[in-house]
Amino acid sequence: MHVPAEYINCYDLLANRETDVRKALIWASSAATVSEPAMPRPVLVCLLAAALFANDLLAGRVNAGDVNRTLVASGFEFHLDSAAAPADPTITIAPEDILRLRIRNLGPAFHTFTMAHFPIDDPLAEGATIFVNITTTTGDVGKWQFWCTPHSSGSGEDHRGMVGWIQVGQPSPPSTPGFETLAAIAAIGAAFMIGTVWGWSRRRCPR
Repeated sequence: MHVPAEYINCYDLLANRETDVRKALIWASSAATVSEPAMPRPVLVCLLAAALFANDLLAGRVNAGDVNRTLVASGFEFHLDSAAAPADPTITIAPEDILRLRIRNLGPAFHTFTMAHFPIDDPLAEGATIFVNITTTTGDVGKWQFWCTPHSSGSGEDHRGMVGWIQVGQPSPPSTPGFETLAAIAAIGAAFMIGTVWGWSRRRCPR
């Protein structure tokens, strides 16, 4: 799609929103011919871009993806990537991600990879490697424990021994406004100022 030079900044702002920008361009093109004096199309598109950008920030938009991690069973502990890494690891992913686990047993003992929240109970024989895929949704936000049944004790999400966790979504932040909220307010304010300045200039400099 050809985009005039005056729209480039708006395109940079919404690099991943081509469909929305295309709609904005179509709307702005028609709006600019409805009445006189009409707001220039570049201004209209920038206003729409700021609104869409603010909407994405306030909505906490998430792009789902694949997350590939390696989990190692060494001795009677789980580790990420290698046996030298800290035990009892936490793997953090976003809601709607697919966690693709490669789980290796580096020792002579029999283990399992077991979870309650995601119904999994896979055996991990001596020297074996297994693959486990976990598909998450927004309903899975939270911290969920996995464990080895022969080498842990407890119930539900409260096991001790050979354990680890999968964190779906970041822990709840403080209730004070964060960067996303402030950026959204700034985007809306910038759009308002553009419209206000343009309107003032039209009144001061009539055709």
